[in-house]
Amino acid sequence: MAPPFAIKGIADLADPRLKDKVCMARPTSGATVAHVTALYLLWGPAKARAFFHMLHGMACSSGRKRRVADQVGAGVFSLGLTDSDDIANALVHGGQLALVVPDQEGDGTLAMPTTVGLVKGAKNEANAKKLIDFLLSRAAEQKLIDLNSRAGACETE
Repeated sequence: MAPPFAIKGIADLADPRLKDKVCMARPTSGATVAHVTALYLLWGPAKARAFFHMLHGMACSSGRKRRVADQVGAGVFSLGLTDSDDIANALVHGGQLALVVPDQEGDGTLAMPTTVGLVKGAKNEANAKKLIDFLLSRAAEQKLIDLNSRAGACETE
């Protein structure tokens, strides 16, 4: 079921015409917490609180982000707030959905690149640094692309 209008930005999800058609993961951990936090920082507490209050009254909370993508892909909901890897995973498993990157003409959209760090005082610091250099290399990036890592990223979540 397609939404009744083109979604341009995240704030569109609180439009009353979308009542009971929007799904998002519970904002209790991981990327969903990061997204909620980013909106609080970008919009300020009053605007973010008002948005989430409106969204809470009209959207379903579906546990994990993967389930959101699966439910949108199955046609249970028109829209879901989730990650690109969850969408790719749903598509691989037959879901009928599309990725919409909101706010491209406004505030922009949240991007969360994968990170790596070195623990201070690590026992094998030299090898840890070699691993970090490899993980940050173009060769490692290409291997992930070749493995279609996004599509399988949520297989075990």
